[in-house]
Amino acid sequence: MPAQKVKSFEKQFKATLEKVETGGIPDDADHEMHEDYIEWSHWARAAKKCKKEIALVQGIVQQGLRTEDFPYVGY
Repeated sequence: MPAQKVKSFEKQFKATLEKVETGGIPDDADHEMHEDYIEWSHWARAAKKCKKEIALVQGIVQQGLRTEDFPYVGY
C-alpha cells in the first residue's frame, strides 16, 4: 500500500519525491501541493520502512528459525 501511494504521487506530479526535494516546492505552489508533499513524504518513509522489514523477514525465511533459539516453539 505505501508503495502504491508513492507511485500515485509520482504520477500526479510527474516526478519522484527526490526530484521535488532537490528542486524544492515551487514558490507559487498552493496549499494543496504542500499538503500533498507532506503526505507523499510520509508514504515514502512508510514504504522504505516496509522494504526493510520485508528484507528482514526474507532473511529469516531463507535461513529458517532454529528451535533452540525459541524454546517454547511448538509447545
